[in-house]
Amino acid sequence: MTGRLGIFGGTFDPPHVGHVVAALNVRHALGLDMVTLMVAGEPWQKTSEGNVESAGDRLAMTRAAVAGISGLNAGDDEVLRSGPTYTVDTLEKILQMQPDTELFTIVGADAARGISTWHRWQDIALLSTLVVVNRDTTTLVDVNNFASEHVMIANIDVSSSEIRRRIGQGQSVDHLVSPAVLAIIKQYNLYHESNNDTDYR
Repeated sequence: MTGRLGIFGGTFDPPHVGHVVAALNVRHALGLDMVTLMVAGEPWQKTSEGNVESAGDRLAMTRAAVAGISGLNAGDDEVLRSGPTYTVDTLEKILQMQPDTELFTIVGADAARGISTWHRWQDIALLSTLVVVNRDTTTLVDVNNFASEHVMIANIDVSSSEIRRRIGQGQSVDHLVSPAVLAIIKQYNLYHESNNDTDYR
């Protein structure tokens, strides 16, 4: 594939409607040919904080979340690669295989503020344009050393941690994740406390 490709990396534990809305908004705002939700295999900034579901389960959920949505797909490059997951390695691999592709690295405002903690973060600026997704104009982030774009999206009050909490407590997550994602969560009993028999659908 050549053209304009957005890379939206994340743990996606689980992927939710906010991820899909952000990806679609960026694609349309910047005229991207495709946005890939790149599932982190071993997310080095998350695995130190606690348990993360297996890369295979997170990839399956992400594929389900974007199935049938034009211009979105799920990426397994980082799942197939051993060791800690670094965005810069992913960008370099894509450009080696597709040298004519123009890359856009998509992050939320919080991630953009902490970009200097990323592995070889200066090189990301050389390989791609940073796209910062903002939910309101008061949180615009000035990212030094990056050619950057800002895309405004609706403020959807949803997070993966809140979904995990709700499932763990047997609460409904209807409309927060797609039915296909929910089916995988239920099939593999993800995020569910063994002592809680409440149906969370």
